[in-house]
Amino acid sequence: VKVLSNTTNSLKIRWDKEYGVTGYKIYRATSKDGNYAYIGKVSNKSSNTYTDTKLLSGKTYYYKIRAYKTVG
Repeated sequence: VKVLSNTTNSLKIRWDKEYGVTGYKIYRATSKDGNYAYIGKVSNKSSNTYTDTKLLSGKTYYYKIRAYKTVG
């Protein structure tokens, strides 16, 4: 996951695209080994960016992206 841009309270992140998926689920934590909470999803399989808002200035955030595929 890479940061494309940031403001005082938001980050725009990008990740590598996966092919054959329906979309991506985004998770965030405040420590690398902390509990990752689901914060949203990108349903457009061709999009690999997400803007996370309402963040606290000066705090470090960690992200995990999971690709998903809807079957049936």
